[in-house]
Amino acid sequence: MGIIRKKRNASAAERGKRKRKAVSAGMKKRWMRNCLAFTAVIFSLIVIVFSAIISNYYYLTVRNGLEAKAKTAVDFFANYITKTSAEFYDSAYKYTETFDDSGKILLQFIDTDGRIIVSTTGVLAGSAPGTPDVNDAISTGEIVPWNGTA
Repeated sequence: MGIIRKKRNASAAERGKRKRKAVSAGMKKRWMRNCLAFTAVIFSLIVIVFSAIISNYYYLTVRNGLEAKAKTAVDFFANYITKTSAEFYDSAYKYTETFDDSGKILLQFIDTDGRIIVSTTGVLAGSAPGTPDVNDAISTGEIVPWNGTA
């Protein structure tokens, strides 16, 4: 003879307890997901802002270094090599031939009309660079930075 057990119906209190437990577990999961999503978004924004700051710092440091090199060369030619145009041309040619960073930096001597006199890349003399910074530098007499490709 077997024992027959009668299936008990869960009381209302037990059913409510199970339902609250299920709702509670779902709320915890949603809360964790929302917190993690919020944290990920904030972390991403911090990384983006930090990257922008580092990029700007790097750009300004490189730009200031290049401007210092250009100013040194301009001052040298203005103070020591401006006796005659032939002497200037010879000195500019020698300077471009012995320029240390010719593999990294394009050095051009440009006249007041915006035409190239001498270049480290061997660009034909008399041609124009075709960038707006040259005209701005000639008109203002100041060093003008330029970003982009020619």
